[in-house]
Amino acid sequence: MKDTIKIHIVDGCPEYIMHKLQTLYKVEINTENPDFIFYSVFGTEHLKYDCVRIFYTGENLRADFNFCDYAITFDYLIFEDRHLRYPLYLFYASFRDIAKREEINNNLSKTQESIQISDTHKLDTSAPHTMNAKARKYNLNQKLAKRKFCSFVVSNGKAHSIREEFFKSLSAYKKVDSGGKYKNNIGGTPIADKLAFLSEYKFNIAFENSSTNGYLTEKLFDAKAAHSIPIYWGDPTLKNAINSIPPPDNNIIWESYKNLEPQLNKKAFINISDFNSIQEAIDFIIFLDSNDSAYMDMLNEPLLLDTNYATYFDSKLEAFFAHIFSQPKQSAYRRGFGQWRLNIERRYKKAQKVRTIANNLIYPFKSSIKTISNLSKTLKAKFRFCFKS
Repeated sequence: MKDTIKIHIVDGCPEYIMHKLQTLYKVEINTENPDFIFYSVFGTEHLKYDCVRIFYTGENLRADFNFCDYAITFDYLIFEDRHLRYPLYLFYASFRDIAKREEINNNLSKTQESIQISDTHKLDTSAPHTMNAKARKYNLNQKLAKRKFCSFVVSNGKAHSIREEFFKSLSAYKKVDSGGKYKNNIGGTPIADKLAFLSEYKFNIAFENSSTNGYLTEKLFDAKAAHSIPIYWGDPTLKNAINSIPPPDNNIIWESYKNLEPQLNKKAFINISDFNSIQEAIDFIIFLDSNDSAYMDMLNEPLLLDTNYATYFDSKLEAFFAHIFSQPKQSAYRRGFGQWRLNIERRYKKAQKVRTIANNLIYPFKSSIKTISNLSKTLKAKFRFCFKS
């Protein structure tokens, strides 16, 4: 029988946290008096609750342990029993699909090797079937290598300037089809099915919005799941031959993560950070685009070097939850209730109240100004001869 936990989820904490909890516990939602509250970065409602607070983010920012008891983020951080590194992409179906697909492929490879070693007679009698399988694989490879050039799906234009710079530079070689809200050049509404769209292209520009150690989102995995080679920029730890964290000398925290975490296969994607310039990276992409054999070699590389990749992280998450929820409620607090921490929280709450009041006062004026501005643009468009530019 599952243990019951009394929780509330606020401030944009994503639904997949709830789904994960429901696989492990009997979850009772209590909005008035929860024992634990899960929250994220999209609001301040969590401040209304004095229960045990668990912070989650997939965004590029740090947890503030003055406000939360525990945190789940992408950071390479060891802080007593209060933090778990569990990157955003682990919740995505694209990552799970890759993990399942590559585990199946790995098992098939082992089976085929076993057949070849142990039973030559069976191998001989299955030769026609083997030849047919090779022919089918060849035809599939030909089809994959002859797809459209490159895709780009972005909704948020507020990101590091390198993304737009690279998009423009690569577009100078061949058109890059942009199907999102940002830089859309294919017409119509933004694409509804991202993976289906990506699967039509040989490459996908999979840049993060920003770059921080460990900040790896679903973008790389979406492209790989769609059988499109990711052109990646973002997490600096993915630089070098196999993703390894560039730690300060003798840094125990960095080394513990580097030695324990499963690895990604650097040969399975193009990392812009591995090149001396954008043009050098584009030259390599042009080489792959014009060389089907080299292209297919990279496309067929597995992304996960360890078939237990998902199991490793999932077991850590389950153990993290078990540790929190198995304690008596009063023993699960970590943030402390000393004078100075409480002063910080009180000041922050007061600042948020002032901000809310100010926004409520200013919003009608901002709305009116926006309406006037839009009206002015409309009038100028209709009666250009009446206005001087």
